[in-house]
Amino acid sequence: MGAIEQAIRDYFERSNLRFIKADSDSDFRIDYTMDSFVAHGRLVFDEDRSFMGFMVSGSVKVPQNRRMEAMEFITRANYGLACGGFQMDYDDGDILYRTGIFLNGSEPDPDMVDPIVQVAIRTYDRYYKQLMQVIYAGQSAIEAIAEAEESGPSQEQIDRVVETLLESYTGDSQSDQPSTDSEKPRKRRRNTSRRRKSEGDGELPPSSE
Repeated sequence: MGAIEQAIRDYFERSNLRFIKADSDSDFRIDYTMDSFVAHGRLVFDEDRSFMGFMVSGSVKVPQNRRMEAMEFITRANYGLACGGFQMDYDDGDILYRTGIFLNGSEPDPDMVDPIVQVAIRTYDRYYKQLMQVIYAGQSAIEAIAEAEESGPSQEQIDRVVETLLESYTGDSQSDQPSTDSEKPRKRRRNTSRRRKSEGDGELPPSSE
């Protein structure tokens, strides 16, 4: 067993998370129950390329006649995000959120796994309800994005998870890291002063912090 796979298995064991090993030797499947949907996650890794990544979807299949609107929504959502982003398969309408890191020879550690999972799950959860409004209720992408960014996990909260990822990856203190997305000026960005979701809003993966 490679070092990255061992770190992922240690993360699952420490977090008491049940997973399914896929047919691929480098693919773990795991589901998370949220308030509005079941999030289907895939943890993938490549020992030779020293890579570890996470993808999450909500089993969303955008109807063909709404894919342009969905593309506008995810493009607006992706602008300015510090880590990862939404993607859509234009052939079947599947939407996922992807994160990942290249370890570049760093020793894999279970603490590196949690942030890439947290960022993807929290961000997908943040935008899911409004994405459904765009797809099935005909809401405009501009209105839906504004509503999504006034509720759900705040960008500030997500940025803190990104900072944890950077710290676990480099081993440096936060003060030594480059500015994160929440510290940069934005042309159009989230208002993080709004009310955050309560701790009971959604069963997110347990944090290793």
